[in-house]
Amino acid sequence: MDVRVCAPGGDTEPLPDGSTGEVLVRSPQMMSHYLGDPGLTGRVLHNGWLRTGDLGRWDVFGYLHLVGRLGGVIKTAGVKVRPDEVARALLATGAVAAAEVHRVVDADAGEHVGAAVTASRPGEDTYALLTRLTAAVAEGLSPAHAPSRIALWSRIPLTDNGKPDRRRIGAPEGDPDVIAVAGPLTPVARTARYTQNPR
Repeated sequence: MDVRVCAPGGDTEPLPDGSTGEVLVRSPQMMSHYLGDPGLTGRVLHNGWLRTGDLGRWDVFGYLHLVGRLGGVIKTAGVKVRPDEVARALLATGAVAAAEVHRVVDADAGEHVGAAVTASRPGEDTYALLTRLTAAVAEGLSPAHAPSRIALWSRIPLTDNGKPDRRRIGAPEGDPDVIAVAGPLTPVARTARYTQNPR
């Protein structure tokens, strides 16, 4: 089996080692097409390579590290934002114990960065904390990476499988575990707001 890391959505030329890109594979046992779906075949197969949709990078020892999914990339303000980068930036502030970053879609189908966090020091002024976290991401990565909506949770909600509950994280308004939200509360709102759940 041959494996390459290439520019997402680009050609099949490999990126330099250490660069993050889409993992492409090919082998004699690989499928030739999707039955009855030439459109999907064209998106997934390119010049004999299968686009896996995984993001990865080669290290100096020749090991492939998978770092995320291409479908998880948020395209906002002309920038491709990887949620794991934003989560790491939030955690690096020291003010966050846990962070989950997700896509927020507005009424015009524009994508924005959303985040769900828990505080490492409960009791801190919530509005100041959320504002500081957003500013830290904008400064450390770029303004496009900064969450346009950030919710402070008492705990990150999990599914029965123990994975982050994306449904609850994506709709924080009124959730009993949400302490405060800064940014648009609904997919149709564009103006930033701040709300705090009464306790």
